[in-house]
Amino acid sequence: MKLEKIPMVQNWKLIDKDGEILHDPSKYQRLVGRLIYLAVTRPDIVYLVRTLSQFMNTPRKPHWEATLWVLKYIKGTPGQGLFLPSEINLTLNAYLIQIEEDVVLQGVLFLVIVFFLDHHLPLGNQRNKRMYHVHR
Repeated sequence: MKLEKIPMVQNWKLIDKDGEILHDPSKYQRLVGRLIYLAVTRPDIVYLVRTLSQFMNTPRKPHWEATLWVLKYIKGTPGQGLFLPSEINLTLNAYLIQIEEDVVLQGVLFLVIVFFLDHHLPLGNQRNKRMYHVHR
């Protein structure tokens, strides 16, 4: 099996009416579901997985081939991705920010969602407690 070094071929267009429908769509659905889970630690495949997940109802042969390409890419780039150690207690904080009304252009309301992935500081001594409160 030839491993891939790029996540997707440039100008690769996947459309819902191209190619023959897969006989067993459950294999495609399970594989894409696992890729969705993996995309949490592999930001380099998020766009591809999002694109492939759009064809979950009626996957076709080109979609399956693109999914296999992603698997070859993952296997060929084992050092990529985020390392999340199990002994650190991580929290995901999300903030919704509404842009002020005077900045709104042509009646369009702008909302920004910001995510922070961080770990809790140990609460063992007073110094760490102060750091923890400032940090939050």
